[in-house]
Amino acid sequence: MAEAYRAFIAFELSEDVRDAVREVHARLRDFRFDVRLVSAENVHLTLKFLGSIPAGETEKVAEAVSDTAGRFARLTLSAGGLGVFPDMRRPRVIWVGIGGEIEALRTLQKELDRSLARKGFPAEERPFRAHLTVGRAKGRIDPPKLAEMIEEYKKIEPVCFPAAEIVLFKSDLKPSGAVYTPLRRITLGGGTGNADPKQGETDESGP
Repeated sequence: MAEAYRAFIAFELSEDVRDAVREVHARLRDFRFDVRLVSAENVHLTLKFLGSIPAGETEKVAEAVSDTAGRFARLTLSAGGLGVFPDMRRPRVIWVGIGGEIEALRTLQKELDRSLARKGFPAEERPFRAHLTVGRAKGRIDPPKLAEMIEEYKKIEPVCFPAAEIVLFKSDLKPSGAVYTPLRRITLGGGTGNADPKQGETDESGP
């Protein structure tokens, strides 16, 4: 049986956005929320989580991504504001919102999902909701205090960033956390290449 690995497809973020994520982390600590933070270096705008796939299907995934990317120009997006999944009464995931050319982003993600489905990868059943996961609750979070922090972030200017390159990542779960390794980088408007396999990134949770 061919070796398999966990894979997902995402946009990487600018350093300005990563700095903004670090600031969110600092405020979460100030509020003393019981949250497992997602390392700022490893926060991505995930387009598709593929789960475990055979290593032999890497090129098939890259072809589907390339087919989609070639039909779209680079996007200008923004990161700002806070929200939670599933709701304020039972917050489990804390995220930073995505704005900017959001309709184009939704269209791109939908076309990517269709392209992957034609290659045999199951289509998404849930609607795409663009976000950046910055933390996951480990215990109960007080809703009024969380609402206070969310209200605070409504007043902060979003950070703009370019989305010009889709990346296929391999995710290895290790005792110290997940390690993300980019396998393919595919530029919007055309262009693809192998990523440097040495560029692993660590995190304490999956995408």
